[in-house]
Amino acid sequence: MVHSTIKLALSALIAVALNNHSMAATFETQQSVKHGAWTTSLFKNLNGNRLFCAAETSDGNTIFRINRYKDTSDTFLELYNADWTMMEGNVKFSIDFDVKNENYKAEIAGKSWGDSYTHDFTDVKNYELILGLLSTSKSFDVQNSNGSVIGRFSGSGSLEALQAYNACLN
Repeated sequence: MVHSTIKLALSALIAVALNNHSMAATFETQQSVKHGAWTTSLFKNLNGNRLFCAAETSDGNTIFRINRYKDTSDTFLELYNADWTMMEGNVKFSIDFDVKNENYKAEIAGKSWGDSYTHDFTDVKNYELILGLLSTSKSFDVQNSNGSVIGRFSGSGSLEALQAYNACLN
């Protein structure tokens, strides 16, 4: 297998902006469509009365989700588990993708919110790279900064889910 490392050096947005999409918000599902192991949804954030599109998959209680608010370019990756109790603050985590029997690793800087990790996509190139890897991967693992796997996810249906996610944004 070929091992490639894709370093994503992305700056986090200020905490006020990040609070707009922390899991403390209350969401209401407007519509939802299943695509293999993935689901595409339109949600309403009831705290700000804002609509956002999401493509997500899960491993037990752990949810991996790509989100974008329809009224702005606020786009972020979220890894959520209600059972987690982490300290809030800056954090690094990684995603290991299996694409056609080749491994690709994305190292990501983000925030911990106690029950979730988030990463703001502030660079279109990195956003498109991650979505490309998600849409073609057979599976992917997410590891915390200690290297422990915190989620193993299937790529089954990811291409269709990400296509529906893009359609939701328009």
